[in-house]
Amino acid sequence: MREHRLRTPEDKVRRLQQRLSLSAKLDKQRRFHQRLRKWLMRRRQRRGMGYSQYPAARLYEALGLYRLADPAARRRGA
Repeated sequence: MREHRLRTPEDKVRRLQQRLSLSAKLDKQRRFHQRLRKWLMRRRQRRGMGYSQYPAARLYEALGLYRLADPAARRRGA
């Protein structure tokens, strides 16, 4: 039998709440990235959202932005 079938309902609810919490955090992170890119573009007096000028890798590496852990990405091998 698979492990998830052996859990209690309370365990299942706790796990779903953790996923929802992570989902909300990742959504906030995504919105923060958009706002940061837009601010950087306005600072340079340029139009657009800045996705090509400020890709995620640049936000994390060059600017030192903190990345939230995404367990789903780890399972996918990303």
